[in-house]
Amino acid sequence: MNMPKTLALIHLALLWSRESLTLSDLLRLVNEGHVPYVNAFEELPEEMKLDGKDALIFRVESVPSHRLVQRQAHTLLLFLQLQTFPPISRQSLLHPALLSLRYLADANLPDDLHPWVCRLMDGACLVDFTFDPQSCPVLPRYDMQTAAVIIVTMKLLFGLDDHTEWDLSDESGVQQDSEDMFNLRRWFRLTQAALISAQQKRLHDAARKQWKAKKPLYPSRALKAVVMKRKRTAEQVQMCFEKLSSRPVGVQRCVPSSFIFCWGDEDGADGPSLHHKKLDRVLTLKHNVQTLSNTTYWHTALRVCDPKKCRSHYSEVEATLPRSFVWLLQLFSFLLSVKPPHLYEEVLKVERRVLDRRTLRRTGTTSRAEDTMVT
Repeated sequence: MNMPKTLALIHLALLWSRESLTLSDLLRLVNEGHVPYVNAFEELPEEMKLDGKDALIFRVESVPSHRLVQRQAHTLLLFLQLQTFPPISRQSLLHPALLSLRYLADANLPDDLHPWVCRLMDGACLVDFTFDPQSCPVLPRYDMQTAAVIIVTMKLLFGLDDHTEWDLSDESGVQQDSEDMFNLRRWFRLTQAALISAQQKRLHDAARKQWKAKKPLYPSRALKAVVMKRKRTAEQVQMCFEKLSSRPVGVQRCVPSSFIFCWGDEDGADGPSLHHKKLDRVLTLKHNVQTLSNTTYWHTALRVCDPKKCRSHYSEVEATLPRSFVWLLQLFSFLLSVKPPHLYEEVLKVERRVLDRRTLRRTGTTSRAEDTMVT
């Protein structure tokens, strides 16, 4: 057992108990220091002294990635031979129907977008929301799947082809009731400024974080002198850093929160809230039923690759993708602390289930870098 596997075991326990804490939330709590992980041995009682191999287990100087913990959790599933997990219903906060509400609020997207997210999930028959050794042998990634559904919904409504979304924004801006309408251009400007600020803050916090333990571990008594010398050197570097930067090295712990951004009129908010804005300008009324003004949907080739022979193709197609779509991937990747290529693959999985078989057969002969328009 090691520390990454311990995180994976905690993740499995949270899923089994159906707690409203995703893997992204767990890793964020670890990074912010609310869950002891780096130098976790310092929280142990004084009578528990670690040395030898036990000390090496707690010798951690980095936080594992989302993908690594997910992979470790799946390995533990196979090792423990766990049976079907308790079902995740729509009333559960882990279900994408409710989890999407949190992500929409964090991204400052309008509440009117949520019914369309739910309609997309129903139309795609996205019902495999629990682990089952028979029907669903892969551990669901609720956070990434929810973000992928939101991104596909945004593509359906706004196009995200670097043209349609801006045309719709221009049309909504010239209307008399434009103040009540959601404008994608305004949302992009607000969110982009908040995203840049949050990214810089995350980098600064990581640079100032205390990675070395105050109480060093000694793998063996023979190495005690070497460890103490390294500790003194690290302390001297920290003192120099404090003098040069005029600020302490450590990072102040913030109150645990499920949200990255804060939208509203309060002091310290990242910008005004757009949750109450309407989507009327991107919808049309036909036969007393609201339909989308955007009538086309683009996507890259949706062929399923062999995971043993093929890796993510995001780096190959990234230059050909619309910039608005790439930016939206980066936004939700930042919210979940995952890499854009991994979220991109999750978007492709959702699109494969949304589009009908006839469309899949038509796009199966195209290359991955080639975009396909579906009318």
